[in-house]
Amino acid sequence: MDKRPRLNIKPFKDVDGLIVALETDGEKEFAKYLGTRDRKENFEQDILLKSVGSNTYRRFACKGGKHPSGVFREWANHQIQSETNTIKGIELASQSAFDSWNEKFAAHFKNFWDQRMAESINYGPSRKIPNLLLKRLLLWTDIEHGSGKKLLSFLHVPWDSYTLNAIRLCASEISLPKKPSMKDVDTKEKYESLLNLTRKACKKASVPPIYLDTLAWNKSHPERARQKD
Repeated sequence: MDKRPRLNIKPFKDVDGLIVALETDGEKEFAKYLGTRDRKENFEQDILLKSVGSNTYRRFACKGGKHPSGVFREWANHQIQSETNTIKGIELASQSAFDSWNEKFAAHFKNFWDQRMAESINYGPSRKIPNLLLKRLLLWTDIEHGSGKKLLSFLHVPWDSYTLNAIRLCASEISLPKKPSMKDVDTKEKYESLLNLTRKACKKASVPPIYLDTLAWNKSHPERARQKD
């Protein structure tokens, strides 16, 4: 039985509808995400414990005594330093430079996961989980200036059931089921097609692509603002 939360947000009928929603609600819904940071938490613990939610971990079985959350946190612990130094380690010279860096970042995570879990992680989750970590960094940097502003602009959408459901009717050339999940983004080509579609829509709406993520999540969870799946 599928125990995923009900997808309360209806798919946008077309790209124009998506653009209007991003223009109307994108900034407001992203602001709700920024408000989820616990100011009493320290940087390292926040990134390790709150980047990825329990619903994502439940998609994976424990292997050889290794729990998915423990494997992610072990990997993530090697990727983060202080707030400032972690951001400095990200390639932000341009969008294309960040994209290349992001792909290598995800590949490093996949190799670590595959070794620890003794099982290969699918392409979609291997991109989503590192992107969730990068998204969480936004709570710990100045997104109005410098590196933080660039990171906000360059971030990829961490594709999940909510974001995929929201745009599936806009992506007719991309094969997505009626109840999509992160595992349906199963190739690099599909991932990049979704990314390009989102970038074009967000450019017209004058918002960064990550706004789609918070828009779809918050609209599916109107009663709560917490970490995503």
